[in-house]
Amino acid sequence: MKTKITVAITVLLTCALFSCNQSYDNSLSARELADMALSSTASEMTAQDDDFILEICDQKPSYLIDFACYKSNAAKSIDEIGVFKVSDGKSDEMKALIENYVKNRQRVYRSMNYFPAESMKIDLARVKAFGNYVVYSFLSEKDTEQLYKQIRDIIK
Repeated sequence: MKTKITVAITVLLTCALFSCNQSYDNSLSARELADMALSSTASEMTAQDDDFILEICDQKPSYLIDFACYKSNAAKSIDEIGVFKVSDGKSDEMKALIENYVKNRQRVYRSMNYFPAESMKIDLARVKAFGNYVVYSFLSEKDTEQLYKQIRDIIK
C-alpha cells in the first residue's frame, strides 16, 4: 500500500514538474505565429483589424503585447482563430477573457441555429495557452488539431 502511494506521488510530481517547466520561444509576434500556423488550416481567412480586441473585451488589456485574429472568407463558415501575445505571467488572465469571448460566440451561434455543418466547430471551440501566447479557434476537429500542433512545433 505504501509503495503504491509513493509511486502515485512520484508520478504526479514528475508530471507537474515537466508541465510547469515546459518553456516556449516567445520571440515571435502574434501575427508571425498566426501566419505560420494558418498554413495548416483548410480555409481562406482574412485578418481582423486592431479594433477587433473590443469585440473580445471592453478595452485592450495593458498586458496585451499584440494579437492577430482571422475569420473565414466563406459566408457559410464560422472558421476563426486568434493568437494573443501577453506579458510574462499574464496568459491566465488573457485566457479567461478569451474563454468568455468564445462562450459568448458559442451562445450566439447556437441561438442563430447556425449552419448544421458548422455546429461541430461550435462545440470544438478551444482556448489554450502556450507560454506568453493564448490561442483560440473555431475550426473542424482536424484543423483544430493541426493548428495547435503547428503552434507547439513552431514555438518549442
